[in-house]
Amino acid sequence: MFKKFKIALISILLLTPIMALGQVGSATVSAQGGFALNAGDVLTISAQIVGCQGNVPLYGGIPVSITPNQTASSPFTANSSQFVTFTVPGNDKITCGGQNYTQYAITWKINGFPAAPTQTYRFADAFSVLLNGLTPTGFYPPNLANAAGFSCPTGTNLQGFDMFFTPTCGPSVTTNMPNADSSGEILVSPSAGNNWQTLAQMRYQMPGDTITSIEANCAASPCTYVVTSPQSITLSANHTLSSNVNLQFMQGGKWTVNGAFTLTIPGNVTGTLSQHFLGAATVKFGVLQSLAPVEWFGAAGDGVADDTSEIQATLNALTSGQAWLQARTYLVSSALTINKPNVGIKGSNLCFASPTIYATPTCATIKSNSASADIIDVAGVSTSNTITFNKFEDFSLQRSVAPSGTAAGLSLNFTYGIWVHRVSSEDSISDFYIHGSGSQGVGDMEDCVASDGYRGLSEAGLTLYGWNLDSSDGVGNNSFRIRNSFFASNLGATATTTGLYVHGTELNDLMVNGFETANASFGEQFIQTATASPISGSDIHLWGVVNDSFFNIGVLVQGLTTSGGGSLEINGGYIASAHLHTSGVDIESSTGVSVSNVQFAAFVNNADNAIFVHNSSDVNIIGNRIQAVITDGIVLGQSTAVSVVGNNLKGINASTGLIRLTGSSLNAIIGNTMTGTGQSLVVDSSSINNTGFSSDIIAASLAAPVIAGSNPLSLGTTQQVISQSGAPSGACGNGSLYLNSATTAGTFASYQCKGGAWVGLGTAY
Repeated sequence: MFKKFKIALISILLLTPIMALGQVGSATVSAQGGFALNAGDVLTISAQIVGCQGNVPLYGGIPVSITPNQTASSPFTANSSQFVTFTVPGNDKITCGGQNYTQYAITWKINGFPAAPTQTYRFADAFSVLLNGLTPTGFYPPNLANAAGFSCPTGTNLQGFDMFFTPTCGPSVTTNMPNADSSGEILVSPSAGNNWQTLAQMRYQMPGDTITSIEANCAASPCTYVVTSPQSITLSANHTLSSNVNLQFMQGGKWTVNGAFTLTIPGNVTGTLSQHFLGAATVKFGVLQSLAPVEWFGAAGDGVADDTSEIQATLNALTSGQAWLQARTYLVSSALTINKPNVGIKGSNLCFASPTIYATPTCATIKSNSASADIIDVAGVSTSNTITFNKFEDFSLQRSVAPSGTAAGLSLNFTYGIWVHRVSSEDSISDFYIHGSGSQGVGDMEDCVASDGYRGLSEAGLTLYGWNLDSSDGVGNNSFRIRNSFFASNLGATATTTGLYVHGTELNDLMVNGFETANASFGEQFIQTATASPISGSDIHLWGVVNDSFFNIGVLVQGLTTSGGGSLEINGGYIASAHLHTSGVDIESSTGVSVSNVQFAAFVNNADNAIFVHNSSDVNIIGNRIQAVITDGIVLGQSTAVSVVGNNLKGINASTGLIRLTGSSLNAIIGNTMTGTGQSLVVDSSSINNTGFSSDIIAASLAAPVIAGSNPLSLGTTQQVISQSGAPSGACGNGSLYLNSATTAGTFASYQCKGGAWVGLGTAY
């Protein structure tokens, strides 16, 4: 029960622009007792006219006000007859801009602090309001009583007023709840006993309250218990608070929960951004608590105080929800750990440093001052004992010192269905580390950012990864998804950086869509260290990748072999380098790789080659556009069963080979178009039994092909597919084409070599 105190001091103050109340008709408001208070407490009740929308409130054409300083300052005891009276003009006679649509906002404070929510009411002239709290009920404001002057038909009670102040009546009720008009305002609605209660059933903290008394006062129906000041809760055993009890903490309201036990709160908890829980006991929330500010457990968020234990306490308290970060910096000194499902972290916004583009913004940030510790560890136990469906969104991870060892920003181990959206991670060895984790059809990492070197940390000589997908122990990441995410490095060539690093024995089941890198050493690396299963290295998809200004290789695929055949596709996107000695796509000792519909471009110095296939087989290079080739375009070295089909290549300056084959046989080079300057098609003497050369289109501005090997239906050593005028002459190799762009009477537009002689296409032969 709520305890009553005998001594109280009451001050009543009513505010609004002024006129003498004696000049108008008005309702009478009597204040008697009011609230149960501690000795010396001062109760302040303020009424203010609202809803005039900038108009002056008028009563009979005269500006309306409420006379202040109606006070009672002497002590009184419970059940005494002492009271204070003040008058309030009825809202039904007040106009604002010609409309009878004003309200009173009633505010209740004890010692200057809110003691009840501010709410709006209308009082007609026929009403008096008795504020009677001598026997507190926990419902505020108490006792809005119907005065004489209006009565409802037999069997009904007054239910409230509509927006034109017309009284409404309804069926009799023993416990009345407030009504609301079309604007959602709470209207006067007394019950038969003249008691009034808010829809939320607010019950305010009283001295001496215990868990038992709080639960007893909410036994009949759900209520909200409002904590207004520090309060001690002592447990003698683990306890689950009644589900009827919801908690609302006002500024300064705290629960110190004592005892080495656990207090579980299944109801909803709301509060301010200040500490509301402390003490030795463990506090746990129920499934209704979807958000819990880390400030509730004492996090300072000033970037100076260590908030590790406070954020960890928030995560530990949650059953299904997120620890909530504000746009502040929370310093941690060791890893935050999450080892249960459905628990994550939510911030207010993502941001990351890029000083040359914009001023560093204010973010919801967790900053680690440890070089070696992970910042967040989300960890299950094994593939058969994972944690699931945790959610992380809208915050940033940073370090104040350069990373070392294996320090990760966000680490996922043995997880399923994890949802990581709009999270940035900076300056860790692995900004995002993933091991034994799968999407379960719904999880993904989307709109995330990894970056290194933008905050002035000394990271020269380090090897750093944006996303590190690790299967080195044979445990893969099942159907893992990365979407529309970005890696950037500001370290140049002083460190080795990779946007996406996929390595180990199980590289399969990966979907990467819209991934982008800038100024990395490697855009993406797929490194298979051993063959673990028939599907190792399969079902890997890289869609719409953008690798800009990389230093070494855009996409490196190495060792992707398996008994079942590898399967990795690079489809669409843009790959460009501004640095020397690089490759756009480098396929090493791999099978089952496809590169299609990609734009390759080179600036200033260009890449050594756009696509390099070495010691590989069963590779498709189809429909790519390769521009500005200074050295080589597509290079096959010691490779077989490669299809180079329908690519468009343009050489500049002295290109050494738009398509080059070295020691490569049994490949199909079909329907490629080559323009620009430099060498066109170069095939060395050890490259034999390659087909399709005759279908390639080679512009006259390019040097003649060099075909040194034995390749059926290939171009002859002195012939080429070239655009000229007139009929060709001389010997030819079967299958060679001659394109005639300036036909004259009696000549054919083009010729093909048949039986060692040139035959005009379109003629009978």
